Amino acid sequence: MDKTPVEYPGLTLRPAQSYDSFIIYDLLQAIAAADGSISTVSLQDIGILFNDPWSDPQADSLLALTSDGKIAGLAWVLLNPAYAQQTTKRLPVDITYDFLSTSNVHVEIWCNVHPASQENDPGLGAYLLQWADKRGATRLYDVPHSNLPRFLLTNCWEDQVDKIIMLEGHGYRPVRYFARMSRDLGQPVPEEPLLAGLRLCTYSPELSEPLREAYNEAFKNDWNYQYASPQDWQRIYISRSDFFPELTFLAMDRDRIAGFSLNHVHQTPDGKREGFITYIGTLPEWRKRGVASGLLCASLHAFQSQGLAYAALGVDTDNPNEAFGLYARLGFVINRRLVQYAKPV
Repeated sequence: MDKTPVEYPGLTLRPAQSYDSFIIYDLLQAIAAADGSISTVSLQDIGILFNDPWSDPQADSLLALTSDGKIAGLAWVLLNPAYAQQTTKRLPVDITYDFLSTSNVHVEIWCNVHPASQENDPGLGAYLLQWADKRGATRLYDVPHSNLPRFLLTNCWEDQVDKIIMLEGHGYRPVRYFARMSRDLGQPVPEEPLLAGLRLCTYSPELSEPLREAYNEAFKNDWNYQYASPQDWQRIYISRSDFFPELTFLAMDRDRIAGFSLNHVHQTPDGKREGFITYIGTLPEWRKRGVASGLLCASLHAFQSQGLAYAALGVDTDNPNEAFGLYARLGFVINRRLVQYAKPV
C-alpha cells in the first residue's frame, strides 16, 4: 500500500469509511441530477462496497470533504479478483490494438466530483483522477501474468465536454461507445413467441447458479467481459433492491438455459419508473433463432403489466449480433451515448 500522504488545499482527504455511505449516496444522486442521467446505485449497494472483494476501501478509495463536512468528491479503484486466479498464460499483444481484445487486465476507475465543488474548484477532478491513476497502476502490477497488457478504464457521457478534456489530458483515449436506448411502454408491444421446443419462465432462486453460468458463457467473448463469481453474481445483480424476479425471463431448453433477459427497475429523474434490461443474452447454439426477440417482448409486456412508463437498455455500438436492428424494430430509440476511455500503464 502506498503510504504517500495526500493533501489538497481547503479539503480533508481520507479513505472512505462505511459510515460515509449516506454522503456517497447523496453525491451520486447529485451528479446524476446534474448530468440528466439516472443513478442506479442504492444506499444498500454502497454499503456492500465496504465488504467488496474487488477493492480495499482503506487503500483503494479517496474521499474529499469540505471544512463543514460536506462531500466534495470521491475516487475509487476496483479490480476483479478473478484476474489473480487466472492460470492461462497469453502471448503479449500489440498494445495499440489490444483495447478491443479481451486479453488484458484492467482496473475500473471511479472519479466523482460534486457539481457544486466542480463549479467552484475545477481542479479537484484532475487531482482525484491522478490519485486513482497511480493507485490503479499499483494494483495492476500486483496481478500475476505480466505478459498481459494492462489498462485503466473509466467512462463518461459523450456530451460531458469538460470531463472528456480532463481524461484526454491525462492520457486516456476513447475505445468504445455504448448507446442508451429507451422505449415508451404506452405503445403496443408485439407478440413474439419463442421457438418451438423452448419454454419461457421467470427467475427463481434455484435458477440463480445456472443463470450465472449462462451469463458467463453468453458474454465471455465480449469486449470488457468481467467474469461473475457466485459472490459477484449475488452482490451485483440478484441481491439488489431494484431486482424483481417476476420481471426477469429465461428461455429454457428442457433443463438448460438457452437465453435470458436479466431485468431491474430504476427510478427516473421525473419520478417515474423504468424497466431496465440489464443483460439480454443467448447461448451460442441458440443465436439468430429469435430467442432474444422473444425474451425482449416478454420483458416489455411484463413491464407494462407493472405500470412502468419506459423500458431502457444499453448496447455496445460495435455489438456483433445485430442488436441495434432488433431494438429499433421493437421501438427503442437512442437517447445518449456513453464513452469508455482507456489508458495503458
